[in-house]
Amino acid sequence: MTPQGTLAEKIRSGGAGIPAFFTKTGAFTNVETGKLVIKYEKGTGKPEILSTPKTTKIFNNKRFVE
Repeated sequence: MTPQGTLAEKIRSGGAGIPAFFTKTGAFTNVETGKLVIKYEKGTGKPEILSTPKTTKIFNNKRFVE
């Protein structure tokens, strides 16, 4: 899941040769912690595959996610 503004920045930074950037979108959510469900087990509804945790940094006392 990528918000439209973050997607635009991914494309822009990739074209400029920037390998990574940090955004406040997704901080303090399941996206940051790696608990976002990607796939559920068939018939049980239990999570089968979870997302991977994101790298976080603190800038000016605010949390950002890579």
